[in-house]
Amino acid sequence: SVSDDEWVVYELDAVISHIHTSDHLVAHIRIPESYTESQIVINSVDSNKEQVNKDDANYIRAFRRRSSTFVGNPVKGGDWVLFNDFAVSPSSIEQAVDFRHPFRNPCVLRYRRIHQEEEDRNKIFDSTTCPITSEVFSSPSLALAQGPKTFVSLPLDKLPKNGDLVAIDCEFVALSTEEFKVLADGTRVVTAPPRLSLARVSCLSGDGTVFIDDYIVTPENVEDHLTRFSGLVPGDLDPKSSKHHLIPLRIAYMKLRHLVDRGCIFVGHGLNKDFRVINIFVPPENILDTVELFYLGHRKLSLAFLASYLLEEKIQGRIHDSIEDARTALKLYQKYETFRDQGILQEKLHEIFEQGQRRNYK
Repeated sequence: SVSDDEWVVYELDAVISHIHTSDHLVAHIRIPESYTESQIVINSVDSNKEQVNKDDANYIRAFRRRSSTFVGNPVKGGDWVLFNDFAVSPSSIEQAVDFRHPFRNPCVLRYRRIHQEEEDRNKIFDSTTCPITSEVFSSPSLALAQGPKTFVSLPLDKLPKNGDLVAIDCEFVALSTEEFKVLADGTRVVTAPPRLSLARVSCLSGDGTVFIDDYIVTPENVEDHLTRFSGLVPGDLDPKSSKHHLIPLRIAYMKLRHLVDRGCIFVGHGLNKDFRVINIFVPPENILDTVELFYLGHRKLSLAFLASYLLEEKIQGRIHDSIEDARTALKLYQKYETFRDQGILQEKLHEIFEQGQRRNYK
């Protein structure tokens, strides 16, 4: 027989499921009891505003896929919450384990040992290791036709590591267009923002070597390729017609997650928005955003203007190119470092804004 002291009891605290109809994952998660005293609130704020302080664990921000309104009521420790892409809503253990629907299959069930000390529980997680291996960078292209290769496949031991710079730029397509209504006074009010999906991601190492230039296939219909801003055209994301290095969103996400876990420092322009749309968390100390570096409180400067004035380069002529944009952001950061090291950063920032006003920021 087994004594009471030898029994170990576990309880379910998370379920990750695959939704077949849209080929994505959802997560039912039980809020830890430690959150009881500091309630979690699904906050009603505009989805276009900057993310709340990431150090404040009291708030979860999320919005519906096709609505800018937030969902749910305050929840406390022990409650279940459903994470469905950007939507976060209250749930229950009954819903978490209800697999009667044919479109939903469980992928991961996570159990927690009851009464286990917090210190012992934290030992399970080792933040110094990458759960996603570097072999993900060897994933083949899904495109049937192969065009000129636009990146270098780095040996696994040559990938950027902890503290190394990675210049990045992302392009998106719209899976749904913006919805709006016009009020009686003629005011146009957006009722649902466009739903964007990652379509291309380019990464350069600190020396300017392009080691990722992936196009992302999506199982959903693309409503608008946003060609003027993304440089993408119909056919670029179709395995039957694309000549680019085409991969699933899951692989693209795993590559970025691996670089984040390695401790790389990301350099880019408008990265906070890009990472929010991609739905990946990057520690703030690992982001060097040239939008913020060259900001004095007047207005956010475009990448094209900064390139024109500081680098004397013309970019984004007819369409955008993510490799060009990532390389430009890297050069701008190097300029920023030079100004800072020479002790003339503030002087240069004022000069940039003065010239921007004269040139109408073009």
